[in-house]
Amino acid sequence: MKHVTIKVMLLVVAVIINGYVIYRLEVDRQTDYAYEASTKVLSGDLANGQFEALPSEASTEPTDVEPVISDALVSLIQSEPNVADLTNENKFYEEEIALALEEARQAELEKALAYDYSQPVKSASVVGDDYFSDAVFVGNSRTEGFMLYSGLKNVKSFTYIGLKVDTIQSSRVAKLNGEKVTIMEALKYNKFSKLYIMLGMNELGWAFPEKFKEEYGKVIDQIKLDHPDAIIYIQSILPVSKEKAINDPIYNNQNIDKFNVLVKELAIEKEVYYLDVASAVMDSEGFLPDGASFDGVHLKPDYCKVWLAYLKAHTVESQKIDVVAGENIAEKLKVRD
Repeated sequence: MKHVTIKVMLLVVAVIINGYVIYRLEVDRQTDYAYEASTKVLSGDLANGQFEALPSEASTEPTDVEPVISDALVSLIQSEPNVADLTNENKFYEEEIALALEEARQAELEKALAYDYSQPVKSASVVGDDYFSDAVFVGNSRTEGFMLYSGLKNVKSFTYIGLKVDTIQSSRVAKLNGEKVTIMEALKYNKFSKLYIMLGMNELGWAFPEKFKEEYGKVIDQIKLDHPDAIIYIQSILPVSKEKAINDPIYNNQNIDKFNVLVKELAIEKEVYYLDVASAVMDSEGFLPDGASFDGVHLKPDYCKVWLAYLKAHTVESQKIDVVAGENIAEKLKVRD
């Protein structure tokens, strides 16, 4: 009996290894199909959740590991009749193996369909002003100008001239129930579903840029802790005019570009949505165009409206649609299994 048990276990191990290799090939094929289908959804090739068309090179018959295991056990039982009383235990192992493989397959699909935080939010259907009715804007004097001149009405904001990633946590410049509090405290006790934040301009002179990233990370962490369901948009630092960039050793596009690299890294590490607003207001050379600002830094009303137009055309609502599409693909694959 001991000899037979060892024989069974060796066979099961061999079958598991063989089955897993076959399974991995199938997962790779299905994941490639899921990624290709998601790409087609984005390009408009497949619409309204229609995912019936399979790649011509893909087999419609999925690899099934369970029959391989079962056939091997039947063969063993025929050659060793006294092993029949072990089949129930082996059936349990078969089910455990199948469950583990299914979980691995789902993990592969989720990885393929996950949001890519390293990329700016993609262009989407333009939303109306009502999209921002449950949003809050946070930033320095640039955001303050945006709130004044963009045309958005009845939208909450917490802004302050000279605001930085450290003073947002320490300076009592906001009001809450008639009392002066920090902006972080004000955010904690306010309700919102979306948050737009832009900081970094006033930190360009810092000797250690990594300190900027560290403090900004603390701000994002606290917001996520206080509002775990909120959509957080982190915006790139806007460029300055050519004249400003040439004549200012600190507030110039070279330094802004370096800090925007850190902002992008934060978006990835903290899994928040990066908005490349700078690209919407810069000219072909990367500067604020002539006439776009009052002083080479702060935008005039027309360019605040350009900023708003970019925000309206870049929301994660489109990404939610992609996730649903991906779930539909996964469901199709599950049905085919």
